[in-house]
Amino acid sequence: MASFSSFSHSRPKFLSLASRIRRPHVPSYRYNSSRNLSQVVSIAPNLPTTLRNNQVLPLPDGNDLFLQLKPSTIHVFPGGIDTDKFCDALSKTLSRFPHAAGRLSRDGDDWKINLTNSPVPVTLEDSDKDEVIPYEQRHQVVHGDLQAYQVPVSLEGAIMGEDVPLVTFKLTSMKKTGETVLGISWNHVLGDATTLTSLLRTLSQYYQGLPPPPEPRFYRRQWPRPPTGAEGDLLYQRYTPHVAKSYPLADVVAKYTAEAQTACMMDFTFTAANLDELHKRAVRWQPEDEWYNQDSVKLTQQDALTAYLIGLHNRCLDKPIHSLMNMMSYRTREVDGNALYRHPRNAANCVYLPTFDLSTSSSLPELAKGHSSRYY
Repeated sequence: MASFSSFSHSRPKFLSLASRIRRPHVPSYRYNSSRNLSQVVSIAPNLPTTLRNNQVLPLPDGNDLFLQLKPSTIHVFPGGIDTDKFCDALSKTLSRFPHAAGRLSRDGDDWKINLTNSPVPVTLEDSDKDEVIPYEQRHQVVHGDLQAYQVPVSLEGAIMGEDVPLVTFKLTSMKKTGETVLGISWNHVLGDATTLTSLLRTLSQYYQGLPPPPEPRFYRRQWPRPPTGAEGDLLYQRYTPHVAKSYPLADVVAKYTAEAQTACMMDFTFTAANLDELHKRAVRWQPEDEWYNQDSVKLTQQDALTAYLIGLHNRCLDKPIHSLMNMMSYRTREVDGNALYRHPRNAANCVYLPTFDLSTSSSLPELAKGHSSRYY
């Protein structure tokens, strides 16, 4: 759960204190019929868009790995939302991120987003619940089921080429607390978390009547296709064993369900002091002068925390963790000497998922080193 101020860092005034959610009265918007306390508003991008000279946005090889992922997020605000302003701000935001108003399609092995400028659904709903998340759970990173505050995008529908949105919004007015919940469901083919954050910041600025951030870029890095046959199989097995084997979608769901039945969640609480101490211990192996070399390893607290949890697991359980799949960003790096792909506002999946062999690592510094971006 994000706090009120985290949605807009510069000025935490994204939302006005309207008394309740109300139906917008903007003639250009298209509405679906509503019933009870829920209604759906369809918001199209303001024309012309930043990609007005393009009809499609090709997706590079590798983006099919994101077809089954839908990052979701909710933001809880201590007041109501002026839905007229919200819808107007969203229309302007979609003009800058028009791929979010597009439709996914496939041509053989190639995927693309058709820039159809289709309406994006915004669900408006009232809730009689006492609270969004129990107060004692608000500090947790992982929460329980929050689907009531979101309208999940249809991944299967998008893959099958159906006319389904790639992003949805939901505004829930908490009648008892006066809070408002903004829920977003996002098809990962639109971009990574940085892309989603950029879209939300743009939405925030438009809502506040402030100048929007600079326009996003839509560069797509086309990586070389790996060789086929036995040589390609060996490369997959060595560098990306998690995608070395492919299964039909139904089998993937069945396998995931079976694994989930044997898994259990464990909650850990780390204070800021704990994380600082883990980080200090992890960097002890590194000579001080390497911190001034831009090519040397710069271990983060996340590296140290991941290493600690792996080490803890390996000391306590019979089956050790022997490999680690990490998600890394190349936004801060040139690719083949080309700085286009490291643009901080690039609206894309600027990430890849390598796997590291940890079988020879045992200490906290060694494991942290294995997790760090040095191996990018």
